[in-house]
Amino acid sequence: MRAILVGFGLVLLFHAPAAAFNESHLKRLLRLNVCEGCDLRGADLAGADLKGANLKAANLSEADLTGTDLSEADMTRVNLSEVEATGARFVGVNLSRANLTEAFFTEVDLTRSNLQGATLLRTELEKSVLTSANLRDSDMRGANLMNANLQKAKLRSARLTGANFEKADLTGANLKNAFYDLADIKKALLCRTRLDTGIENQGCNQTN
Repeated sequence: MRAILVGFGLVLLFHAPAAAFNESHLKRLLRLNVCEGCDLRGADLAGADLKGANLKAANLSEADLTGTDLSEADMTRVNLSEVEATGARFVGVNLSRANLTEAFFTEVDLTRSNLQGATLLRTELEKSVLTSANLRDSDMRGANLMNANLQKAKLRSARLTGANFEKADLTGANLKNAFYDLADIKKALLCRTRLDTGIENQGCNQTN
């Protein structure tokens, strides 16, 4: 429950609890490391070793993945909206067409991950590592990539309006049709951002 003031009145906002995950699906995942299309909404998987798991099209919205190791997992079309994944390992994960809307991916290692066509609306990626990640055709509008490492990342045709790249490292990244060929770069925040052409400060006035 959350309370807000409207005029002189107090309005109480009630939020329905998230639907419980399917316990048999969780047991299957932990036993077999395979749970394609499973309902794992809100599941507690913090610190779990799920390297190489098959989670295609699974629903993990609002799950706790803090410190979880999902390296080399197949998470195509997975729903990771609003998950907590701080400090997790997603090295080499297939996240193509995944939904990471408003997910907390702070300090996550996404090296060589495939995020082509993924939705990262308002996703928290501060201090995360996306070295050599494939972000082609992804929707990163409003994402926070402050202090993120995107060296050699593929950002061709990504949507970047409102994305925060303050102090991010984009050296060696493929920016064709993402930054300089589209208007989106003018709407992204670049402040002390490292590019192949040097340090870009065009958006610093937005942070002051």
